[in-house]
Amino acid sequence: MSNWRINAWSSPDHADLVAEVYIGDEFVCLIDQEDGVDSLRVEWSSDIGKLGRVSLAEFEDAINRAKLRLIELRRVPPASAP
Repeated sequence: MSNWRINAWSSPDHADLVAEVYIGDEFVCLIDQEDGVDSLRVEWSSDIGKLGRVSLAEFEDAINRAKLRLIELRRVPPASAP
């Protein structure tokens, strides 16, 4: 069973939502969509080396779930007033 966790939230440091990826309680990375949903960026934890080896399949699944969550929650600009 996978113990990867995704938290999507609004950060005051980013214009749009971000997703945090954890394995257990350990922060792995932050994914932002500042350059658009087709140009997601990853910011790695400074402690990434402490995680050791992880399953590539589970990591890919976690990253894909984070991406889908950001797309699902993507902010839509308000319609301009006529």
